[in-house]
Amino acid sequence: MAHGVEDIDVKINGPGQAEVLKKEQKEGKVDVVYRTLSPGEYDIHIKHKGKAIHGSPFGAKISGMFVTCIIQHREKQIDR
Repeated sequence: MAHGVEDIDVKINGPGQAEVLKKEQKEGKVDVVYRTLSPGEYDIHIKHKGKAIHGSPFGAKISGMFVTCIIQHREKQIDR
């Protein structure tokens, strides 16, 4: 049973602002895309139903001037 994007919370902390977009896919998968204009080290905090998923926060070192990243998660993996 898919829960949808409302159950996923993503916060990104780093030297610049990050735009976060979430899109529900088939089979309980939620794609999360984030974009930032500032290079540097970022922490990506992901919660499912208010609880941090295993491994969160995730570190990302961003280089260059414009970066778009896609995070994909299936609910089966989130509910462990």
